[in-house]
Amino acid sequence: MLGNTNRIKPENNEGGQKICPPSQSKDIILSVRGLSAEWRSHFFSKKKKILDDIYVDIPQGKLVAILGRIGVGKTSFVNCIIGYEPATEGKVLINKENFNRNSEKQNALIGYVPQVDALRGTLTVEEILNTSAGLKLVGKVPKDEIQSRLSNVVEQLSLSQEDLKKKAAVLSAGEKKKVSIAQELLSNPRILFLDEPTSGMDPLAEKELMQTLSRMAHDRGMTLVVITHSLSHIDEYDLLLFFGPKGRLCFSGTPTEAKTYFHVDDIEEIYSLIDNNAEEYSRDCRSKNGGLLE
Repeated sequence: MLGNTNRIKPENNEGGQKICPPSQSKDIILSVRGLSAEWRSHFFSKKKKILDDIYVDIPQGKLVAILGRIGVGKTSFVNCIIGYEPATEGKVLINKENFNRNSEKQNALIGYVPQVDALRGTLTVEEILNTSAGLKLVGKVPKDEIQSRLSNVVEQLSLSQEDLKKKAAVLSAGEKKKVSIAQELLSNPRILFLDEPTSGMDPLAEKELMQTLSRMAHDRGMTLVVITHSLSHIDEYDLLLFFGPKGRLCFSGTPTEAKTYFHVDDIEEIYSLIDNNAEEYSRDCRSKNGGLLE
């Protein structure tokens, strides 16, 4: 069905150097302006505040961590951005244009890797990628470009020929996550959201995946937004978004700026500070990000 894609190989130029295509666009930026959400629970008649008037800008080519305790709205924030869940107020802009989930052009800019890897265990990695390419690209992209994308994805995720022949059922947590990411990269998104991608990984696998994500952001110019509870490699992130109770965004900035702002030596200490002062921190964060000027 996909021509000569049954043998996916990394592409090399004549000098033997790996090909890693740069971003096609230099100015993609994700802007969230006044995003709020209130949903009625199945157990309570009153609506519950899920997200509270969030303002933040995320530039292209950054590795971003979404942090906070369980239940503070991290996943809801991402879901509202990509249109999986409805927002009550506010807007999401890409390059200053309102994001429309129903726009094929805009929708193609965004990819999403869920926490749970939905891979059919009886298929090999190669078969999974070929199938995904068929579903996502056939009829939309020329056959030669499909082969090129398959090869580039294999290269980006450092998948060997041995890896491609493995069945999904025998893959480790780190290997499964690589395959899930590879499937999303076939569509060539410029912004990729990942929900706890290092969950269940051993320290070495987590380190390797973080290195991969860092290369994707800094070498290829992709924007990667990662929901995570792991602080093991927190200094590798360019931007931290700290959420507090009731869906409040309490801080946005670099790891160094976070330590300075909260007067701490360890990022872990920030969680308890936000627990006790979420409203104050969110008001300050909103002011810094332009929310009080709009």
